[in-house]
Amino acid sequence: MNIKKILFCFFSFISFFYSAFPYLSMAGWRLQNPGLTEAELFDIWGESEENLFVVGEDGTILHFNGSIWRLMDSKIIQNLHGIWGSSEDDIFAVGDSGTILRYDGVSWRTMNSGTNQSLFDVWGAGRNDVFTVGDGGIILHYNGSDWTAMDGGYWVPSSSELPDNSWAQPVLRGVWGK
Repeated sequence: MNIKKILFCFFSFISFFYSAFPYLSMAGWRLQNPGLTEAELFDIWGESEENLFVVGEDGTILHFNGSIWRLMDSKIIQNLHGIWGSSEDDIFAVGDSGTILRYDGVSWRTMNSGTNQSLFDVWGAGRNDVFTVGDGGIILHYNGSDWTAMDGGYWVPSSSELPDNSWAQPVLRGVWGK
């Protein structure tokens, strides 16, 4: 595995965990190298330091149970960019080409997003109130049964309004709430 990828992931995880679990001291950190994949890893979510999920390239999903990492079967090949859950048996992962997966504590299943736009992040206030964002400024909301597009409230110029073959599309890379 490329040492730059390992170091990037390590420092990204440290930054995330230090903010998510401030009671942990830096002295308690150790490098984790599950050796299960060569894929780049893009996002992490967990209820605790003993129940973590990581997503990345080519549909890669890893789970850490506090002692060992294991590779999970996503049944897809699209890159996964974001992951969030309301509990250990209700987790959403999003990625390229409108991919949305949901984990029920046993297996991952594909959900219909209604879009082909790549999705980069996901967050929710609860299992029936989930948001995802991505290419083209797309915002989707899940109400417990369906994903529906939301109006972002911004203006996107048409190609005729742009000078000399310019191209502009908003891309939303993050979503968070309280």
